[in-house]
Amino acid sequence: EGAFEVKDNAAFPLLKNTGCWLFRPLSRFILAGCYNGLRLIPSDNGTLKPARNVRGLFESLRFLTPENDSVIWASHPYRGVYRITLEHDTLLHYTLFTQQHGLPSGYNNSVFRIHDKMIVATQAGAYEPDASGKRFIPSPLLSPVFRNIPLQYMTEDRKGNIWFVSNKMPGVMDSRKNSIVYFPELKGKVVNGFECI
Repeated sequence: EGAFEVKDNAAFPLLKNTGCWLFRPLSRFILAGCYNGLRLIPSDNGTLKPARNVRGLFESLRFLTPENDSVIWASHPYRGVYRITLEHDTLLHYTLFTQQHGLPSGYNNSVFRIHDKMIVATQAGAYEPDASGKRFIPSPLLSPVFRNIPLQYMTEDRKGNIWFVSNKMPGVMDSRKNSIVYFPELKGKVVNGFECI
């Protein structure tokens, strides 16, 4: 039904008539990945204003990773990875990256921010943009540990450990030892497409 701000046990609408997957706070606004594109929720000294539409891309955007206030990475499960540039907070331009740009596939890619880098979790391990920003390569930092295991989800904790899900199996990469520990007790208890740690 939309997005709401809760204050003193009351909900105030910020966005109506479209569902949202997630919210990413930036310096001047909150970025919302919605069922049909991006929305910006302006923030003025902690006061949220009604959401604004961003024209130019109307895909369902469940995974968003900001590079800065004007460059955002997003992924779509059946299309690939988008590098989005915002213009004047109401219009965007994008480049779509697929298998032609070094990704193992255009399907089942998810973008995350790990060790201050944009990382793509793929069905063949962790990838990141090369120095030119025009192609993807296996992540020099993560590939030696993850190799080419299928990754559906990744997040980093305060100690730099990387928590992940691979084929419904949660695990953690210890950043000090560069080793992986799985949690077999939770195998199969993760819902595909809605992994979260």
